[in-house]
This record gives sequence, structure tokens and C-alpha cells, in this order.
Amino acid sequence: MNPGPVETSGQDSVPGIDEFSVHKGHRYFTVIIDPESRRPVWIGQGRSQQVVEPLFKVLKRQGIHPLAVAMDMWNAYTKSLMEHFPMAAIVYDRLHIITNANKVLNEIRRLLRRTETGSARHQAPQAHAPDSLKKAGKN
Repeated sequence: MNPGPVETSGQDSVPGIDEFSVHKGHRYFTVIIDPESRRPVWIGQGRSQQVVEPLFKVLKRQGIHPLAVAMDMWNAYTKSLMEHFPMAAIVYDRLHIITNANKVLNEIRRLLRRTETGSARHQAPQAHAPDSLKKAGKN
């Protein structure tokens, strides 16, 4: 698939790349959104690096070199963007940052819980005074 010219708000715009699924996640499409108009400027079938490669080549031919690109943390998009526009900043969307941070925090909590319960099992049993000493102390 060779995309035609892409109309964006200009070189200084920060386009957004995202994917969406059709038919309950069985078919994916990649969409490029212009930040000013908030409209799609390009849609490609799939969500692989091969899908966005032709688009990035067209942008380069048109002299468009985005300063930054907003996207989720899909590795195919990141890798392709860095190959074509290594100076572009990547702005990951907040939803994915928070989701990934929560996954890491939950894993740390699980690890700490396992460590705490494991160390509690390996502690020496508490020494208890024999009953005869307890009775003697009462007198």
C-alpha cells in the first residue's frame, strides 16, 4: 500500500498514531491524527511496522519532519518512527503510562507480599515461658 500525499497542519505539528480494531479485535487499522484538526489524515490496514513505513516515507518526501509524535507504547510504531525521524520526540499517551506503571507496582506488591510471608515462615518460633514460671511470677 503506497499512501498518497498526507495533509497535516505543518512540520511543527505533533501528529498522533494509534490503532483501532474492527470485528472484536480480529482486524486492526493504524490511524494518523492531525492534532489541529483532530481528524484522521491517514488510515492503514494492520498495526505493524510495515504498515507505517510507507507513510513515514511519504512524510519525508513531502519535507515533513515532525518534532514530536504522540502514540501509545506499541513497539512497531516506536521502532519505525525512530528509524525515519530519529530526532522526533515520542510523547506516550497517559493511559498507557498509567496502565504500565500500575502493572509494575502490582508486581512489586506481589513480590513484597511473597517475601514477607516467606520470611515470616522462616523466623524462629517465639520462646514461651513454661507454665511453672508463669505461676511463680504471680506470687
